[in-house]
Order: sequence, then C-alpha cells, then structure tokens
Amino acid sequence: MLDKMMGSDNKFHRFMGNLFYMAIVNILWIVCCLPVFTFGASTAAMYTSAFKIIRGKEGRLTDEFFTAFRRNFRQALPITVIMLFTAALLATGIVGLRGMEEPN
Repeated sequence: MLDKMMGSDNKFHRFMGNLFYMAIVNILWIVCCLPVFTFGASTAAMYTSAFKIIRGKEGRLTDEFFTAFRRNFRQALPITVIMLFTAALLATGIVGLRGMEEPN
C-alpha cells in the first residue's frame, strides 16, 4: 500500500512530471520564437512534443523538440512570412485609422 502511494508510477507523480515537461517545452518555444520568422516551426515543434508527452512517449525532450523544429522549418517558413505580412498590414491600417481621428 505504501509502495503504491509513494512510488514513482502513481497519478500525482505522472501529473507533476508531465507538468514539468510541458514547462520545458514552453520555455523552448519561447526561446525559439525570439527570431520572429521561426514562430511557425517552433509552434509545430511545441505541438509535436506536447502530443508525445500526453501520449506518454516522451524520450529526450529537447532532442525531440529540435528534431521536430528542423523537420517543420521549411514548411512553416512561407506560412510564417504570410502571417507576418498580414499582421504588418493590419497594424499599418490600425495606426492609419487612429491618425484619422477628429481632434476634440
């Protein structure tokens, strides 16, 4: 009974382990998003790593993250550039509309 409660295979230890792994994945995601054009690849790597954690198939977490990052970089780069261009257009429009406000 005590072994079941204090063992490393109980629900609490698995939950805390998964929480720790998710925190590591989020830190890796933040670091890899610092150069803005890698946002898409790091997000895909984060989701891949998170699904492996949820399924209980995690191994070397940082190696898996960066493997998924490299695998998804070429696919994600054009989508990220399109998203950044769209965000820049929207920001320009918002700034332009604010400049058109009537003075009081």
